[in-house]
Amino acid sequence: VALGPRRFFWGSQVTWNWVDSILVLVSLVEVLLDIITLGNVSSSGKLNYARIVRIARVTRVFRVVRLMNLFKPLRILMSTVGETIRSLVWVAVLLTMLIYIFSMAFSLMSSQAMANNTAGTPLP
Repeated sequence: VALGPRRFFWGSQVTWNWVDSILVLVSLVEVLLDIITLGNVSSSGKLNYARIVRIARVTRVFRVVRLMNLFKPLRILMSTVGETIRSLVWVAVLLTMLIYIFSMAFSLMSSQAMANNTAGTPLP
């Protein structure tokens, strides 16, 4: 807007500027409807007004979509961290299996050594 209306509405980010403008207009209409129908609204008017307000609030979500494009590097980083955590789970499973196998082998060897040991000879 600071660069002028021509650059704002026909510049490099024309679609986002139009979406922002429409959202501002919808918000202004919502505020005007609040002011107009503050005290004298019938029950059917409340229903129609509630629908308009609901639609206006849903359109505000489009601003979040614009912010999502700004955070694309953060989104890539978070997905990379997620993939890394999945890999780390499998590494933990593999390490647990290896520790279990070696503990069973050492347990078997020590029980055999104790069984073969006579009463007076020390174990090496």
